[in-house]
Amino acid sequence: MIPLDDPTDDESLNEAYHTLLSVPIILLSQLLIKALAELTRNKFRNPKPGAEPYNQPWPFSPVDLFPNGMQNAIKGISFWADKRYSIGDPIPSIVMLDLAANLASFHTPFARECMQPPYRLGLLQPLIQLEESVLRPSFPEIQHPKMSSIMYEREILPVVSIIEALLFCDRDGFIEMLVNTQDQALPIIERLTTRIAELPAPVWGSHMALLKGFVAMAKATKDPETGAYIIPDNDATQEFNKAKAVVENRTFDIRSTFEVMLPARRGGCWNIACPDSGASGMPKLRLCSRCDLLRYCGQKCQKEAWKNEEHPHKVLCPLIRSFREQLGPELWATLWRPGFDLSTFVLPPQAKESADPKLAEEVGNRLALLLAAKANHSKN
Repeated sequence: MIPLDDPTDDESLNEAYHTLLSVPIILLSQLLIKALAELTRNKFRNPKPGAEPYNQPWPFSPVDLFPNGMQNAIKGISFWADKRYSIGDPIPSIVMLDLAANLASFHTPFARECMQPPYRLGLLQPLIQLEESVLRPSFPEIQHPKMSSIMYEREILPVVSIIEALLFCDRDGFIEMLVNTQDQALPIIERLTTRIAELPAPVWGSHMALLKGFVAMAKATKDPETGAYIIPDNDATQEFNKAKAVVENRTFDIRSTFEVMLPARRGGCWNIACPDSGASGMPKLRLCSRCDLLRYCGQKCQKEAWKNEEHPHKVLCPLIRSFREQLGPELWATLWRPGFDLSTFVLPPQAKESADPKLAEEVGNRLALLLAAKANHSKN
């Protein structure tokens, strides 16, 4: 893997390391992220008998991931994500935090190690990066739906992923980390909550529960008999349960995707460049036969949407189709029946088992970005 030991205690040399090596480190990290995304959690590859070393799958064991040990890997990733050496450029920090998130999602021991003191990589650096990403643009810029959605996809999701991965891995370990860092973490979380509350809800609303839940977790106390953490009051418990649902509860993820899908199917032509794309209530427009969700004026608009530079339907369409197939034809048809009420809808148990929450979340996020882009185009 990357030589991730913290290179030196000399700040001038550290800055020189970043200047000279940050680009190749970022490129190598992106390759590692891609490789890790294809792995099953905690399942390493098996060697191919007789294959040359360069044709062998990767990784075989934790040693392949962390040749210098997990603690040194955490120190090194934290070093390359350190914002002191990349002032004004969020990319190094975002990529390294994304790498940490993928490692934590794949290898549970790494996730638990990230939740040990001094908690930099597991919590403080992600929060600092989130605050910079949210506060850096001017308020009118970040309220603009297009600007907001692009920044959310590029800067927020990769950073939030490590926080979600750790919470999913070990609830009490994550709470202990928040309790022990509350003096540093809570002021950042409160500033983030205040700012995000005023941003476009379709893009930013899904993570408000996480931030509020973190405030509740930081106030938890440990039961002296069981050692488990207890959230102090009912309101705080509700906030924690909302936060937990974001990463652990399939029903929450799928229902939040339904909330975006319902207006999308009613939303008129989904060729953003179409002059009628802002119109709604156009059920006579033909549905895409592959995804059975988005509508178009005709073949011309559908072809243009398929190749749209920012939001190509050729990327979104197979994701929606896979999600539809996981839900099954009966549930899919139920969503579009007249009078369907999502607030009272109970997800069938088989859908909880068959639907992939990560796929549901990706479909929902991409649809939210498309909705924001369409709203922006309509205003212009």
